Amino acid sequence: MRPRPAAAHAVMAALALSACIQQPKGDPALPDGPVAVEAQAVPFHAGNPDIGRTGRLAFRGAQALRSDDPRFGGFSALHVSADGRRMIALSDKGHRLTARLVHDADGNLAGIGAARIDALRDPAGRSVVATRLHDAESLTVTAAGFAVGFEGEHRLWLYPDPGRPFALPPRPLPPPPGLAAAHVNRGVEALARLGDGRLVALSEGLGAGPGRLAGWVGGAGGWRSFAWVRHGRYRPAAAVALSGGGVLVLERRFAWLGGFAARLVLVPDAAFDRDEATGSEVGALAPPLVSENFEGLAVRRGARGETLLYLVSDDNFHPLQKTLLVMLELTD
Repeated sequence: MRPRPAAAHAVMAALALSACIQQPKGDPALPDGPVAVEAQAVPFHAGNPDIGRTGRLAFRGAQALRSDDPRFGGFSALHVSADGRRMIALSDKGHRLTARLVHDADGNLAGIGAARIDALRDPAGRSVVATRLHDAESLTVTAAGFAVGFEGEHRLWLYPDPGRPFALPPRPLPPPPGLAAAHVNRGVEALARLGDGRLVALSEGLGAGPGRLAGWVGGAGGWRSFAWVRHGRYRPAAAVALSGGGVLVLERRFAWLGGFAARLVLVPDAAFDRDEATGSEVGALAPPLVSENFEGLAVRRGARGETLLYLVSDDNFHPLQKTLLVMLELTD
């Protein structure tokens, strides 16, 4: 008897989750440089092409990305340039993928162009690949450069000069208080810069009371702790600040029946100055909608002033998972 789609998806996701225990590290000896990446269009709904939205999220294209390069995959953080022409994705094995994005005449995501893979560097300028410092999980752009959150050895690094992304070695940023107590894989998974320059950092698994996870707001001048209110099994995976105010938080969950699912939550800036922060759901992605282990989130303004979102999934370097790049529009 054929397994039902939901059950089959759950089995695949379960196998993929088991791969998180020990993932291949790729070949650290491969030189930085161009990489061949293939892209194939993916529908929003697995069985109904007429469905093109969920909640306030309208579908603007999706691509399944693949490469034979062993370093390709594991992408947990994402940035898209303001003009939509370039993406940067950081992997949990210490690599940086830079690629040209292709959009069609209507501005929808249509493919991927020239790409390259480079190793992330430590403050001494050395590659972090195949070291305990490799696990990049979050990033945001600040006035001074790209702030990146790492797990394993929990820390924040600032790669200076946002005009030349990652061209210079980073410098450490003061870590949030209590972060060192987080599980090795449960550190700063979401990082965003508020309009006033402060950073918001959310932990994936450091507890802050029943149904709460640790969060911090601040930066080099000091941090203030708050509690992020969990919604069921969902945990923060990424965050972006919107130009008009508010922060979108990407949350994901895994269930043995149903597999991976994600939701986007809109949080007012003022919530991060309270003891507890929460927001309202603007849309969710779960089968039969396009679904994977989404961990990266980016935002930009479109040509018509619309708010455009990009999500990337972490395939855990497992053959049963995919690297998906999805474009959505946050509607009013």
